[in-house]
Amino acid sequence: MISGETGFDKYIYNKVKNCVAYAPIPSTDGWSIAINVLLSDFNGAAVKAIIATIILCIVTVIIAVIIALRLALGIGGPIKTCADRLELLSHGDLDTPVPEYHRNDEVGELVTSTKIIVTARSSILKDIDQMLDNMGKGNFVTDSEAAELYIGDFAPLLVSIRQIKDKLSDVLLQIRVSADQISLGASQVSDGAQALAQGATEQASSV
Repeated sequence: MISGETGFDKYIYNKVKNCVAYAPIPSTDGWSIAINVLLSDFNGAAVKAIIATIILCIVTVIIAVIIALRLALGIGGPIKTCADRLELLSHGDLDTPVPEYHRNDEVGELVTSTKIIVTARSSILKDIDQMLDNMGKGNFVTDSEAAELYIGDFAPLLVSIRQIKDKLSDVLLQIRVSADQISLGASQVSDGAQALAQGATEQASSV
């Protein structure tokens, strides 16, 4: 200060730490001004601010982790469930139900779509199995009991099954007609053979 400089420093007076800032006063005969403050007072607000900031950061991180976990479980759980159910469907499992998630967001739409996929495919395959089983038992008037499910690329499948059923029915009907004709022809041949045998017997008697 005596040399007219500007600065900031710390010192100890009566075992108490102090801080002082000083600067010269213009247009005076070498006068300066100094501001003195206890170091504890100077650092107290900064330390409190740092502690408050650290606590706020920790609380914010904890809240963010909790929110992230809830979002992860709320979104990841249903998605994982849908993926597992579709994998079971790819392995031929038609009976395991899709877990219920009542949500009004994209995850809820995903669960609903997965349920529709599983239910529709299961119903279609069971319907086809029933029609084929009935045809195997000779029932060719059988038809789909869930025709409304055959939409999009599944529609030609029902058309093909019905065509196969009609063709098989026509073939079996023709076979039956042919069998009746063969039976009738065999009966006529039998009658002719009997008549021929009777004639031969009479000729033998005459001879």
